Amino acid sequence: AGEDEDEPEPPEKPYDRADFLADTHLTEESADELLALLGPHSKQQVVFYGPPGTGKTYVARHLAKLLTGLAEPPPERLTIVQFHPAYAYEEFIEGIRPKAESRDGQQWMEYPVRPGTFVRFCRRAAQLGDAPCVFIIDEINRGNIPRIFGELMLLLEYRDLRVPLPYS
Repeated sequence: AGEDEDEPEPPEKPYDRADFLADTHLTEESADELLALLGPHSKQQVVFYGPPGTGKTYVARHLAKLLTGLAEPPPERLTIVQFHPAYAYEEFIEGIRPKAESRDGQQWMEYPVRPGTFVRFCRRAAQLGDAPCVFIIDEINRGNIPRIFGELMLLLEYRDLRVPLPYS
């Protein structure tokens, strides 16, 4: 093969129920309960709670692999963010962020609206059609939830509504 030829992409390694059970050491009943909580007849969201160091994030990551069916889901299929006290709407949803630019030897400042982590994830996920995508928020209790979610707090409970974003 010549240097200019593209190497074929290695096939995506699947991840199934047996892998999930082996990796997490959960019982089949616990796995079934988690999958039912995230099934099509639910709100398709779950919050893990408990003392630090008990494996909540570990289980969430492996559950995401099971839901996507991939041992190494790409970022458009699985994104993980960690909340902290300074995290805000502008980083998570969208916001006006300054952008310095040099033109003709002068400095210019612009203030474009830029999508945040969640909006970028949702846009990429929408392009994938029916492929399952998972968004994990780690340490949700450390963030200021109203400050981060803004008007989207409403959608956590009422997913059938549409809410306009203030900037876009």
